[in-house]
Amino acid sequence: MRNMAGYFCGLLGILLATSLHAQTITGSMPFSPGDLILYRVGDSGDAAGTTASTDVWLDEYTEAGALLGSMEMPTNLAGAYNPLTAQGNSTSEGLLTISPNEQYLALTGYGVNPGSATPSTAASTADNRVVGIVNVSNGHLDTSTALTDASTASSFRSAITTDGNSIWLSGGAGGVRYTTKGATTSTQLEASPTNNRQVEIYPTAANPSGQLMFSTASGSSYRTAAVGSGLPTTSGQTVATLPGTSGTAPSGPYAFVQLTLGSGTVPDTMYVADDGASMVEKWSLESGNWTLTGEEALTAPRGITAVETNGVVDLFVTTGSSAIITNIDEFTDASGLDGTFSSSTNTIVQLAAGEQFRGIVDLTTVIPEPSTVMLVAISLIGGLLTVRRRRS
Repeated sequence: MRNMAGYFCGLLGILLATSLHAQTITGSMPFSPGDLILYRVGDSGDAAGTTASTDVWLDEYTEAGALLGSMEMPTNLAGAYNPLTAQGNSTSEGLLTISPNEQYLALTGYGVNPGSATPSTAASTADNRVVGIVNVSNGHLDTSTALTDASTASSFRSAITTDGNSIWLSGGAGGVRYTTKGATTSTQLEASPTNNRQVEIYPTAANPSGQLMFSTASGSSYRTAAVGSGLPTTSGQTVATLPGTSGTAPSGPYAFVQLTLGSGTVPDTMYVADDGASMVEKWSLESGNWTLTGEEALTAPRGITAVETNGVVDLFVTTGSSAIITNIDEFTDASGLDGTFSSSTNTIVQLAAGEQFRGIVDLTTVIPEPSTVMLVAISLIGGLLTVRRRRS
């Protein structure tokens, strides 16, 4: 027991020293397991979304649609932290992601103050493309990544991180790119397509540690695809459609989420927010190929997240119209692996005038960071404490 106490005393010393160097942006907040996190632009009572930049919030909702709190992104330069705003009328932006280890949220925006004219059409050297990284267990926010070469003169749409430092991103120009936290430049990974939407990382049979993927509606060759092998960081990568999908199917995908409903650890089910078809589509991995096995009609689906419990999947989708995304719609797929689902949709949230949703994730289990681990370690001396979070 004495050795155990000594071990934890030493651990606490290390963790305390680490936590003292942590930086927190005013307005940061920890998130809770089992909740939905939404990318929101504008505030209640604001004018309708325009081409000007507007403020960005991360809203936390229960899965029943109750608002728990909101975290505002910086709107002015503060030390190493850049503003992160969005274009008020661009419904293709803000495709929120969560890291494969379920520790970090990643979001995109512009390094300009609210009210700046049409940031998506400005050169990224003038209106930097900013990546925000949020640690979900303690709410620490970092907006130090302000890129001068990403998605220039086009919408900045999506980013994902594996560890809070390595970042992959995409937008309406410049292709899928790689950078690191705090950088000002990035590397274009593939030659085409260059106009892309969501980036994601999921394991595959060939790359069980994670494969970089993206969605696009540009050109005629790809809709959902993989970049290189695994998690590439250099240029010259090849692009391959996800097996069974094509340059026309899904027809116009935005966000997508993959789950494992069968055995093993490789996802075998994919739900796609397909704006081109006005559907949420279910794709099942059959004999190595993705096959369309179900559809749910929804208007202008953008963000999507899914929660699986004993083979039953609850889906949450941001919807509205091509001009404004105001709703969280929820429905259930109980048909299981390869099943063709049929479900009724329930709108659990509808925003007030002046507010718009973009992306959505669901939190599964909360992994503690050093400042949180310090408290956990104290509890471990007297017993075992498990901290959990929920996955999207």
